[in-house]
Amino acid sequence: MATAGPRNKTGPQGPVGPQGPIGSQGPKGDAGPQGKIGKKPKHQWRGTELRFEKPNGEWGKWVNLQGIMSMSSYDLGGDTPTDSSQVTFEINCDSSVYVGAWVRINSSSIAVNGLADNVDNSKVIGVVESKSTSTKCTIRVCGISNAIFSSLDPTKIYFLSTTVAGGMQTTVPNGSGEVITPIGLPLNSTRMNVNITKRIQRAL
Repeated sequence: MATAGPRNKTGPQGPVGPQGPIGSQGPKGDAGPQGKIGKKPKHQWRGTELRFEKPNGEWGKWVNLQGIMSMSSYDLGGDTPTDSSQVTFEINCDSSVYVGAWVRINSSSIAVNGLADNVDNSKVIGVVESKSTSTKCTIRVCGISNAIFSSLDPTKIYFLSTTVAGGMQTTVPNGSGEVITPIGLPLNSTRMNVNITKRIQRAL
């Protein structure tokens, strides 16, 4: 039987081959549990003025909700409000008021749907987040709302509607006597950063 000859030396390593295709993406993980809802701050009324208790126990300044708010409070590039600035309160409301409606307070201290068709109707103070009864609602006057909306566009500023009671629109009111009332900028498609600012009436 013949014997095997000597083994040759290993040749040089060949070039790296082309990269293979990327594998399919794995399944999405489960969402984590929702955090606990913080306690609502205490509040006090004085006519049409409202003030809230601060986290340190002191009372904030009185704010006249029937007045025109300062333009300086509307900051398009501002930070997301902290929990202490996300303010809500419960009040009696007209039965026509609905969740997601922007409301004003009438002379009987009842929340009614706002409308930007004239100065008085445009004096909205916030948005209705919930209704415990047909005539009792919880209003958010500032901060990030609950997910009560749909199809909001985070790239646009929203204004009080001139045609739909309690509604909103992305076009600036331009009709005679109509009131430009900025009400907020969306955080996403379902939640609004409620921030009602200075109203400007179009010439009559």
